[in-house]
Amino acid sequence: DQCLAGSQALLATAKAHLSLEHTILYPALLEAMDAEVLAAARGLEAGLEELRTRMREFARHWPSAEAIRLAPEAFIGTSRDLLQVLRRRIDLEEARLFPLVERA
Repeated sequence: DQCLAGSQALLATAKAHLSLEHTILYPALLEAMDAEVLAAARGLEAGLEELRTRMREFARHWPSAEAIRLAPEAFIGTSRDLLQVLRRRIDLEEARLFPLVERA
């Protein structure tokens, strides 16, 4: 039950964050005059849908505590995979996009 609650809280937080990026951050960045900011924003914005799709698939695959109880190792594996995808996304934004925005 705790694994389900934790994963649902993570997904809800990530979805809210991605929604803000999609509706506020990236539209503003795509109007940037700086070519490097624009290129970085376009590249990262393109990855938003793939990330949303992965999160939807995760939620569909693990809809209940019972599903997790029936396959705990698979849940752990897919959770790690999703967390790695989220970590890579954050790392890209921090390493590539944010320094350009701060400079511009």
